[in-house]
Amino acid sequence: MRNVLLLATIVLSLGVFASCVSVPGDTVEEKRAHVDAYTKESLDLLVKQTPEAQAKLDAAKGYAVVRQSVLKIPLFGGGSGWGEIVEKDTGKKTYVKLRRFDVGAGWGARVTRVIAILETPEAVQEALDGGFEFTAGAEAGAKAGDVGGGASAGAVSSGGKTVYVLLDTGASATAAVGVLRISKYGSLN
Repeated sequence: MRNVLLLATIVLSLGVFASCVSVPGDTVEEKRAHVDAYTKESLDLLVKQTPEAQAKLDAAKGYAVVRQSVLKIPLFGGGSGWGEIVEKDTGKKTYVKLRRFDVGAGWGARVTRVIAILETPEAVQEALDGGFEFTAGAEAGAKAGDVGGGASAGAVSSGGKTVYVLLDTGASATAAVGVLRISKYGSLN
């Protein structure tokens, strides 16, 4: 009985953690400004760490930047996030939120910057349509302030997009399969 209660507490905690999608700021304008500043800072950091990404950004039709918080305990993990998709041709910004659920081995908590360079109009539209994406892989890293680093291994390219994951803070080591759900952030659009 004690194990069932512990498991229920863990699953409930992950559910609460994964449902927390909150952008700092008191007004819609402040929240949008925070996301915009985070996006610029993330792109600058990407280019600093991976200079060849600048050419991809210059040629891209758009990009998406998402701040993702993840908590992983043995067997289960969950997370949430927020960000934006920018269409370069028009400059239009669509604010998004992210939720994720993972199953697999590992332990830790981390905040990452997920940056997707959208190389084709179809990749931009796919990002705007949101929906579910299934993932599988391993991640490891530890970072506090400017010390440390890691996350998923390098850039992953497929379907007209290149995705980079930069570790912001935290420590984790995981091997899991999961599902991500990206949707429009209604109150910011």
